[in-house]
Amino acid sequence: MDEIEQALTALRSFLQSVRMRSYFDLIDEALRLYSAGEQDQFREVILSNSVWGGAGSLCDINFLGQQPIQGRDARKDQKSLDLLLVQLAAALERQGLADDRIREIAAIFQRWLDDGVYDDVPPKRA
Repeated sequence: MDEIEQALTALRSFLQSVRMRSYFDLIDEALRLYSAGEQDQFREVILSNSVWGGAGSLCDINFLGQQPIQGRDARKDQKSLDLLLVQLAAALERQGLADDRIREIAAIFQRWLDDGVYDDVPPKRA
């Protein structure tokens, strides 16, 4: 399994753990196309707005802005998702598949990770 397959598999496992089933088909399709060597179709799926676009896309998931999943830490989940997307972007970049939008989004997520945005303890409410 190469780094793109590893990144996609890790992303799918995470999505399963947070019960985000609506993205399973997208990731499964990307994995299928990549494994089959269908590079043009894979690139179309992995560079799509469904992954890297705006509202409703995979990269737009915001665990901090929604009701926490019982037994889970929204900050840790957001940090995990952003890290997985950074890793996917890096793998795509190394294979020459990333575009400017992916680089830009990954750079933002990486900056947040580096700045410890998700590591801060939220203030206690009185």
